[in-house]
This record gives sequence, structure tokens and C-alpha cells, in this order.
Amino acid sequence: IPASSWEMPRHILEEEGALLTQTGAEFRARVGELRIAQERFAEALQELEEGMQILESAASIESEVGVALLMSIGVAYAELDEVVKAQKNFERARKALQSSGLPDSEVGTELLTKIGELQLQQGNVKTAMDEFETARGILERRGALQTRRGAELLVKIGIAHVQDDNLDEA
Repeated sequence: IPASSWEMPRHILEEEGALLTQTGAEFRARVGELRIAQERFAEALQELEEGMQILESAASIESEVGVALLMSIGVAYAELDEVVKAQKNFERARKALQSSGLPDSEVGTELLTKIGELQLQQGNVKTAMDEFETARGILERRGALQTRRGAELLVKIGIAHVQDDNLDEA
């Protein structure tokens, strides 16, 4: 999506004084996620961190938007091979998720999966499997294992089994 298509909503939010509100933080989260998909990680981090500043000033990090922002910041850092920063943001997201009362939510499943992926990339297969299995349990409780997200998670679990030389489980 060309940058200009995001300038109109940004301008409207700014004109209405909403760019520095929860709505503005949500907007920055979506733009940041788009920049990650475009592999424009530095721009993604700028949008996402500005969104986090808005939430921190409003003391609303412990929300679905806060968790999503922290998770996306972690993803961007992971893509930039800044593993320590990625892990720090994933852990902040986990704490916010637990405090928010949303651990069994869709964003909780996504967070656990992202943490598992990072652990798998680092060669920590056991830790990755623990994260994946916890995410699987959430999907099962929600009746969502038979969805696209469930299928993607099961593939990741299979990959982890292969990396662990456990081909019988893969």
C-alpha cells in the first residue's frame, strides 16, 4: 500500500486530536504491522514505539493493543537479528497479557507462537515446543485448532519435532 494511502487517515486523526489517543496507538500498530510485512523494519519500529509511548502515557499497556504493539516490536527486532531486544519485548508483552486477563485470547496465541518461533530460531527446541503446546492448548479450549491459525501452529510444531530429530512426532 503506498504511503499516501496512510497519510489521509493519519491527517484525519491528527486534525481530530486523536493521533495521541488509544485510536492513534491502534493506527500506529496497524501501520507498524504493515511495515513489518513490507520488511521495512526500521520504519515499523518507529511507528510501533510511538504507539507504545502513547499507551505508556495513558497507562494502558495492559490491553490487547498494548500486547499487540509489544509483540510487533519484538517481531521487528527479531527480523533485525536483535534477539535480546526481541525477547525483552516479547516478555513485556507476556506480562501485559497476563495482567490484562487476556491470556487465552487470539493475541495470546499469536504471542506464544512468536515467542516459540524465536526460540526455535535460537535452537531452543524444548522451550519453543513448550510455547507452541501452550498456544495449541489455547486454540483447543477456544475450539479454534481447526482454523488456519491452528494449521499454521501445527506445522510449526512439526518443524520443531524435525529439528529435535523426533521424526515419529513430526
